[in-house]
Amino acid sequence: MRFLTFTLLSLIMLLNLPALQAQQSPVKVSSVVVEDKTAKRMITGSLMVKDVVKIASEEAGIIIQADFRQGDIVKKGTVLYKIDDRNLQLELEKAKAELAKSKSLYAQKIIETKYSEKELLRRKKALEKTPGVISENEFSKFQKDFAIAKEVLNMAKIETVLSNIKIKTINKHLKDMVIKAPFDGLLRVKGKEVGEWVSKGEMVAVAIGLNNYEAHFDIPQSVPLQSIIKIKEVEVSIKGVSKTYVANQFKFIAGVNANSRNYTIAGLIKGPSLDLISGRTISTFIPLGIKKPMIKINSNAIIKDPAGYFVYKVTPMGDKKVVAMQTPIKVEFIEGKFHYCTSTMLKTGDKVVTEGNERLRPMAAIMVIGVKE
Repeated sequence: MRFLTFTLLSLIMLLNLPALQAQQSPVKVSSVVVEDKTAKRMITGSLMVKDVVKIASEEAGIIIQADFRQGDIVKKGTVLYKIDDRNLQLELEKAKAELAKSKSLYAQKIIETKYSEKELLRRKKALEKTPGVISENEFSKFQKDFAIAKEVLNMAKIETVLSNIKIKTINKHLKDMVIKAPFDGLLRVKGKEVGEWVSKGEMVAVAIGLNNYEAHFDIPQSVPLQSIIKIKEVEVSIKGVSKTYVANQFKFIAGVNANSRNYTIAGLIKGPSLDLISGRTISTFIPLGIKKPMIKINSNAIIKDPAGYFVYKVTPMGDKKVVAMQTPIKVEFIEGKFHYCTSTMLKTGDKVVTEGNERLRPMAAIMVIGVKE
């Protein structure tokens, strides 16, 4: 009878074992560490396109090609417009013919000048060998002929140079008759259509770059200026976007806002990315130059509710029972995969839940199945 009773009790315990185990939520944990860190302050700002260019025509004429639409995304060098260049092409052909003629004349004058020089030298040697063999007037004539030949040669050379310059100038104008995208970007404005006249200097399109953006932040004057000057790069968060971006190459924007008493800094963010949209709200943490003890916590452990931020601290409760105690924290800043926080309820070595915390409730029984540092 006793054996039967023991067997029944054992069977009941075995049947209830899954239920008992289910009461303990399996979680992974990591240890927190207190470190001396430079305090940081969260500031907000906005994202702005760095490259906005009004594209103007370098030449006047009738538009004969405009193969793009407003809103198109184009690559650098994409042809946007072509202006009628037929008159320039005729001028170019004429200039090329003039250059060929100038080169031919120049080559001929080189031959004539060399011949004149040779004749002059021959008579000079004859005079040196036999004085009086030719008259002074005759020798003077050869000197004048050589001087004239050199002058004509120089003029022919100048004509050749001028013809080359003319061709280069025409080619420059021809190049400017084709209007291209200055960089990879979005075409916001299309100012002309085929058949319309465009004047020199007239705006024909507006291009917005997609590769370079500026993160503009308003810095309160209470933040030490020296701390701002030392900033090399920061992680930037975009509202509604999980991914963070790096901003660097910071510069000061001149002037102080008279109302807010803030000054503005701008850092470069490299694109392209669909997340990078001008006007979006952004935030970052800037160093304040003051060190203080902070708790380094794996970011996966951080939970936010309407009351603020908290973590689930692994807390023994006796009888080998371990519970998840909801522990409030104040997030000071984020750096990489860690949040740096302050809390009077955490110290170095304490463990917090990093996996499985999304389904926990305060004081829920937990079972640690792994450590994640």
